[in-house]
Amino acid sequence: MEIQQFLVRIIPYISASIDIIGIGIVIYGVISSLVLFVKHRFDLNSKHVLINLAQSLSLALEYMLAAEILKSMIIATYQELVHLAVIMILRLVMTFVLHWEIKASAEEGDAMFYLDKERNHLSKKRSPFHKLIPEKEESKPESKVSGDH
Repeated sequence: MEIQQFLVRIIPYISASIDIIGIGIVIYGVISSLVLFVKHRFDLNSKHVLINLAQSLSLALEYMLAAEILKSMIIATYQELVHLAVIMILRLVMTFVLHWEIKASAEEGDAMFYLDKERNHLSKKRSPFHKLIPEKEESKPESKVSGDH
């Protein structure tokens, strides 16, 4: 019974900490999307801004869902269970919609270039100059092969 009492005391702090991480991700995502929005000269059709914000919100929802899962370990009443289940379902639906939005935007083409750029490497397949850029050859030790076998 001591473990149960310990969990009842500690889980609210842990889940609140995870929720705070999620909130921090939302704030960071909103600010970075706002910066992108300004850089794109307030273009309301910019997929870059949409994808950046959607990815941030999706990640934040994952953290908040993890916090809800922890809270489910210490549910005491049926009313708390229903309340928690509704919150979890809403967060799952929002996460699904955000993933669908990211995927739909990525399929349009320009988003994939953006995602590759954000990972600090440009995709040569997306570059109009990909035929002009020589491929890097891996250095292999030269071995002498005799013609007689």
